[in-house]
Amino acid sequence: MDLVGQYLLELNNSKSRSDLALYYEFVATNINNLNQTPFSEILKQANLTKEAVCFINDIRNVSDEFDLSTTLRVLQNIQDNILNSDMTEIEKQYPLLSVSVAINSVEYWLKQMSDPRSPWTPFVGNPKAFKWPWKSDANGAVAGGIGGAIGGATAGLGGVLVGGLLGAIGGAIGQSVADALF
Repeated sequence: MDLVGQYLLELNNSKSRSDLALYYEFVATNINNLNQTPFSEILKQANLTKEAVCFINDIRNVSDEFDLSTTLRVLQNIQDNILNSDMTEIEKQYPLLSVSVAINSVEYWLKQMSDPRSPWTPFVGNPKAFKWPWKSDANGAVAGGIGGAIGGATAGLGGVLVGGLLGAIGGAIGQSVADALF
């Protein structure tokens, strides 16, 4: 939580201890929310269209049996389908957030698997043998984006945008690290 909080401080160009405390709270709340609340309920908070929810569920339902290269191709196909859908740009936001984070998470782990000096080795052993929680990244980003946007709503549109962005980042990092290490 400290590393995620420090990272969010850097992104927000802040050194405030109160901001750090808020980020700690947000990351912890997001992790708890994802572990205690059905994801379908989290999605309802954002008032997404049925099509947007279907795309997010398509991402979440990519088979865990696929190797990461295949997973990457499937996710890229889903991304293309979202981009080519008839949804409005606003309706595409959460599905694109989810698939983008998922794609980047898979790409990141593919790089870690080929890096003999991966910083993850002391924590997970051989990265090739570790099942990277890319779905947790995607779920955390969506839940964090929803929670951050809702929490930032009192600060006007700028607060919603910054809150949603920081929430998505904090949610993705916090949830995947929690799943990876705990």
